[in-house]
Amino acid sequence: MERGTGADGDWDLARTLAAMPVTCRRLLDRHLPGADGLCRGCYSQVRLAHRWPCVLYQAAIIADRIADGIE
Repeated sequence: MERGTGADGDWDLARTLAAMPVTCRRLLDRHLPGADGLCRGCYSQVRLAHRWPCVLYQAAIIADRIADGIE
């Protein structure tokens, strides 16, 4: 996700996640694309998962960049 393309809340989430590297890593490890193009980490018993990359994955990527000083 490029700067300015997401909601402001996405950036707030990314800034919060940047301070939690273990949580950030877990999100990146679990929110992966399935063969159907849906996020494997966003499963639900009552609805379809979100398309990948989901907001949580995107926020974790940005958080990783913030933590590394790139963003």
